[in-house]
This record gives sequence, C-alpha cells and structure tokens, in this order.
Amino acid sequence: MIWGPGRHRAGDNTFSCFLDPSGNTVEYTTELELLNEDSWHPGVYDVSEELNQDQWGTANPFDDQLAKESFNDVDRGLFVAPPV
Repeated sequence: MIWGPGRHRAGDNTFSCFLDPSGNTVEYTTELELLNEDSWHPGVYDVSEELNQDQWGTANPFDDQLAKESFNDVDRGLFVAPPV
C-alpha cells in the first residue's frame, strides 16, 4: 500500500492505493456518495488542502514522492493510435 486508508472529500468514498507487481497504481474504493440530481451543485476541491484528499486524516500526506510513484510512464507497446 502506498497511500491510505482514508476518505476523499469529493465523492465521500473510502480509499486505499497499492502498487501492483508491474508498478501500476491501483485504487480500491467503496461507498461513493449518492447524489440527488435535482439539488446537487458542482464544486471545486483544492487538492493542496489535505482534508480534501483525506477527510479522516489517516492516510499519509500526498507528497511529491507519492505522486511520482503513482503516475506511471506510458507503455508505448500496448497502444498505437490509428492514423487520422
């Protein structure tokens, strides 16, 4: 596990993030917030505020090292865009 467990403010869901054997980041999540489409209004969450990332405060801070581990290089061998 590289991040979590915690609870995101946007979506109000629990999360834990892991690296798989190939180095890909996998996020396990549950309990997404149910929205009432008639009364819901979009909002913006500032990711620099730690409580927006983890409202429980139980996950380690999402710092530069964690971001580096979480974002993989493009695997150039699996996808080739069709010609335009």
